[in-house]
Amino acid sequence: MSMLPPEWTTDIIQSVEHAGQAFTLGFRVNLFGEVIRVDNHFAQLPPAARVLMLGDIDFRPIERELERAIAYHRLAFPMAALGYLSGPEWALFQQWLQNTWQTFGPHSIPDHATYLTDPLTHGIYLLEDESGTKVLDLIREILTAGTAWEEKIEKTFVVPDPAWELVWINFLPVMQKDYLKERMFKQFGLFRTERAWRFLLAALKRPDYQQMQNSILEGLQAFRHPEILQELKTFLEQQMVGNDKMGFFTSYQLMEHFAAYGTSDLQPLLYRALSTDTVNAAGKILETLSITGATETAIFDCLSQQLNETKAPGKIRACLSGISELEDPALYLPMATTIPFLRWAYDQPEDDMLPVYLGRILKRIPEEEVIPKMKILWEDDHSRARELLLEVIYESGRTDLLFLVLSVLDSGPDDLQMKAMSIVESLGKKMELPEVVPKLIELSASENEEVQAKALSTLCAVLKLTHDAVALKWLADRARQMEDTYLQEEIAEVQDAWGLPEGEAILEELCANDNSGWHYGAQKSLQKIRVRKISQRIRQTLDSKTDDEVLAAFLAFSQSADELERKGCWATLDYLLERLGPVSYDFRRLAEWKCYGWASEMEMRRPLLGRPGGFVLIASMGQMGGMELYDYIQFPQRTRDFPDWIRYETLIEMGYASW
Repeated sequence: MSMLPPEWTTDIIQSVEHAGQAFTLGFRVNLFGEVIRVDNHFAQLPPAARVLMLGDIDFRPIERELERAIAYHRLAFPMAALGYLSGPEWALFQQWLQNTWQTFGPHSIPDHATYLTDPLTHGIYLLEDESGTKVLDLIREILTAGTAWEEKIEKTFVVPDPAWELVWINFLPVMQKDYLKERMFKQFGLFRTERAWRFLLAALKRPDYQQMQNSILEGLQAFRHPEILQELKTFLEQQMVGNDKMGFFTSYQLMEHFAAYGTSDLQPLLYRALSTDTVNAAGKILETLSITGATETAIFDCLSQQLNETKAPGKIRACLSGISELEDPALYLPMATTIPFLRWAYDQPEDDMLPVYLGRILKRIPEEEVIPKMKILWEDDHSRARELLLEVIYESGRTDLLFLVLSVLDSGPDDLQMKAMSIVESLGKKMELPEVVPKLIELSASENEEVQAKALSTLCAVLKLTHDAVALKWLADRARQMEDTYLQEEIAEVQDAWGLPEGEAILEELCANDNSGWHYGAQKSLQKIRVRKISQRIRQTLDSKTDDEVLAAFLAFSQSADELERKGCWATLDYLLERLGPVSYDFRRLAEWKCYGWASEMEMRRPLLGRPGGFVLIASMGQMGGMELYDYIQFPQRTRDFPDWIRYETLIEMGYASW
C-alpha cells in the first residue's frame, strides 16, 4: 500500500451524548473515508480526572457508548465518502472531500485499492465496485436507524452475504442485545474465511462472552485447521483447572469439534476431561473417546482406577458420571465397591444428578449382589439414607427392590411416601403391580392433601396397566366427589383406557359444569377420546380399500366438514404412509394439503420425519417458526433427501429456510 500525502487526510471532531453529558471523539480520516486514527479523549483521562469531572460513578456505560460510536464511525465515514450518508453531521467532512477531489485532474484521480489498509473500508468499496447497492442500502438503514440499529442488523441474517463478515466483526463487540450476538456467532461459519475463525477464537477467550461460548463453538464447527484444534485444546485445559463448571451445551459443542478431528492423540486430554467435574457432558466425552479409538473397557479401567485414588468430591462425581454412561452391561462396579459411594452420597450437597449416576450403576449389578447389601444399607442410621436410596432405586428402575419401596408406603414419613409413590408410578408404566393398589387407595384418604393427590395420581398410572375392576369403579365414584379437575381428567383417561364408558361420562359432566373453572383440559381429553373412536372407524374403512384406492379414501376423509373427522383422519397418517410405501406417494399432492390447516398439530408432523421427502411436506406447510423449522431440516440436510422438484435454494426463496 502507498503512503497518503498529508493533504489527503483531515481531522474531524464528533460529539457523543450520554446521560446528558457530551463527549468528543477525534477521527483522522482520508479522502476515501478510511479512519486512520481515533482519539478517544475520555479514555485518555486518568481516573482522578474522570471523578473530578463526573463524580464517583460507574464509567463502564460511558466507555461502552464511546466504543459503539467508534464502531459506527468506522463504517459511516466510508459510506459518507461514497454519498450514502448526508445531513448536517456529515456536511463539514463532505465539503472537505469535495474541495480535495477538485484538486485532481481527470487523469490523476487516485485509486482506492492502492491506498486502503482497513479491511472494513476496503470491503465497502468492493461492494460499490461490484454493484452491491442492496447491501450498501441496508448498511445505510443500519447507520440511520438511531437506537433501533441492532434490530436492523437482523435483516442481514436472512441469507448472509460475504460482505456482512466485516460489518459483523465491526459491530458485534458493541451490540447490547445478547440474543443477536449469539445468532451472529452461530452464522459466522457461513463466511468460510480465516478472518472469521480467528475472530471466533478471539471471542471464545473473552470473559464477557462466557455465556455465549456454546454459540461461538457452533460457529467454529464450519472450520477445520490445526491452529483451531490447538486453541480448543488450550481452552479445554483452562476450563479443567478453573472453578466454574462449563455448561452442558458448551461441553457438548467442544466434544463435537474433537470428534470431527478424531485423532488418538486427543485421548489423554479427553480422559482427563471425563474425570473433571467442570466439564459437564460425560456421555458426549465417551462418544468422542470412542471415535478416537478408545474402547469402553479401557475407559472403565481408567475411571475405576481414578475412583480408587481420589477423595475429591468433584472428581468422584465425574468418574461416577462417566461409568454410568458406559453401554456395555458387563462393565459394572461390584456392589462392594459401590456401597462406599452410596454412603458417601448421604453427606453430599443435594444434587439432582448424583442419584441418577448411582442408579444407572446399581442397575447393572447382579441381583444376588444387590439385594443382601441393599437390606443392610436400608438400616443405615443416617437422616438422608432412605431418601437417597429411594432416589437411587427410582433411577435404577429395578423391580427386585420394590419390597423396600412398599415398606415405606406401609409406614414412612410423608416426604418418603411421596418419593416411594414416584417409584411405583414409574414401575407401574412397565409392569403390573396389583399389590400396591389397596395401599394407594388407603393413602388417598391421608390427612396430607399432597399425599392424597399423589396417591390418586399414582393409582391412575398403575391402573392403566394393572386391571382392577373394583379400583376402577371406586375411582369413577371418587371422581364425581372431587374438585381437582386435573385428577378428574386422569381418572377419565384410565376409564377410557379400559374401554369403560365412565371416562367419557366424567368428562362430559366436567365440561357441562359451569363452576369447574377449567373446561379446556377436559374438552381436550374428551375430544381425544372421540377422535380416537373416529380414527378407529376410519382405519377400518381404509383397511377395506386396495392399495390403489386407499389414498383417495384418505383424502376424502381429510376434507370432511367435521373437524373431529379430519383429526381422526390425520391420526391414521402413520398407517397410510406404511400402506403407500417409501416412494409411491405423491409429494406434490401432499404439499397441497397445507390449505386444510391440519399441520398445526405437532403429532401430525412426526410421522413424516425420516421418510423420503417428508421434510418437503413439512416445509411446504409454512406453519412453523424458524427455530423449529431449523430442527426439521437437519434430516434432509444430512441425507440430501430432496425430491427433484424442490431444492434447498427454492426453500430459501419461499422463505422456509431463512436462518
